[in-house]
Amino acid sequence: MSKRILVVEDQPDSRQIIRDMLAPTDYELTEAENGEEALAAIARQRPDLILMDVQMPIMDGYTATRRIKADGSLRSIPIIAVTIGGRSDELWYQPRRGLSPGRRLCREDSQG
Repeated sequence: MSKRILVVEDQPDSRQIIRDMLAPTDYELTEAENGEEALAAIARQRPDLILMDVQMPIMDGYTATRRIKADGSLRSIPIIAVTIGGRSDELWYQPRRGLSPGRRLCREDSQG
């Protein structure tokens, strides 16, 4: 059985970069465009890992992460901050908000 990753990112191009990077793996990907959709996706099928954007409409990544971590049954799901084209210094503050700092992605990374 493959591991499930929930990708939470509002920008279609950014989701495509992540899909391209993970294409060679056997991970099962689910996508959400904001924190509210992420919470609904988690309720339908628990992921093994969440890749969470920070700045999104409707519900941002910080709020979604706080809600996930507040639920004892979901608290153990690792959440990695992912930002594409954002400020890399933003990631320094995210561990305090329940997010693990992610790796800065760029198109060159996704093209091998």
